[in-house]
Amino acid sequence: MTFAGQYWIYAVLFLAWAAYDLATGESHFIQRVTRRHEPVTYWLVVSTWILLSVLWLIYPSG
Repeated sequence: MTFAGQYWIYAVLFLAWAAYDLATGESHFIQRVTRRHEPVTYWLVVSTWILLSVLWLIYPSG
């Protein structure tokens, strides 16, 4: 359950996280992953944030 059942809030937060990662070229999940040194892992992480955002917007009931 989320705050008042508002799953779109998580979608916006994950999109903001993905946008920040794309702008900086690095992501921080469990450890720092950079686009330059670990491109496959970086794109996998960023793609996951974007996919989760889209899914939460399409299927908001969780």
